[in-house]
Amino acid sequence: ILSLATEQRARLYPQLLPQTSDNPFFTPYYLPVEGLGSILSIAPGIPVEQIDLINALSYPLNNAMAFSDIRFVLSKAKDAAERVRILKTIARQRSLGVGLSVLESHDLKALASYWGAGGRNTEILPILESVVRTPGVKILDIVHLLPPNPRKLLHTFPSPSDFMRHTETPDCFSTAFSFFGDDPPDRLFDSVSYVFAERYEEASFPLQFGDLIEIRMQSDGRTIHVCNYVAGNLVFTKNGISLARPWIISTLEEVTLRYQRQGDIKISYHRLKPEYQK
Repeated sequence: ILSLATEQRARLYPQLLPQTSDNPFFTPYYLPVEGLGSILSIAPGIPVEQIDLINALSYPLNNAMAFSDIRFVLSKAKDAAERVRILKTIARQRSLGVGLSVLESHDLKALASYWGAGGRNTEILPILESVVRTPGVKILDIVHLLPPNPRKLLHTFPSPSDFMRHTETPDCFSTAFSFFGDDPPDRLFDSVSYVFAERYEEASFPLQFGDLIEIRMQSDGRTIHVCNYVAGNLVFTKNGISLARPWIISTLEEVTLRYQRQGDIKISYHRLKPEYQK
């Protein structure tokens, strides 16, 4: 393991089976480009030699640094507490905190219309008006503008207790299809293609709040990820079924980079059919 060159890791590791989300070689941990040492300030208690080892075993992938040899590194830890600290550190997921500028000069009704998504996301205008009336407040965290499901889930991880209760942990499909639902998703969908055909149509531009962005493999047309459009280049996403994958706000570029490692991909955009927008 230690004798492998960085270039060899980058070519070899993505080919190691099985191609599943719980295989750290196929689905690696992503580290800051500048190395794990850049987050030592928020990861106290990890020995420098462990940080150096992780950095030495990392390799470039999709404009980031990937790390797969977690079992090897954990075998070098002195105790269980150190192993937990290592896991917590490298499993950190980047999520964006996004604010919306809300000023009295802005067209609040137009803003409310966009974030209200045709009446599927209610009580938006009073929120915007309250920001304008509050002295010194000009930025609104968009978590307050999300529908109930993503508002509850954003910046959180799936609960192990929920996983035990439902025997399934939510994936990107159940998350995206439930964007305007009342309750967080607790099950997987049996047929993704059926849901697309039954409920969705091709989305016209400009995209609307909550539209579905689908990532498919060019080779066989298989859908490998879906997420919801928020605004600009931002999406609401859960990148994988793992309990270690939280619900986050990310850029579409970051999401597509994550899945491009599986091969050539195609991106398409979908919108709920009118009869399902009520």
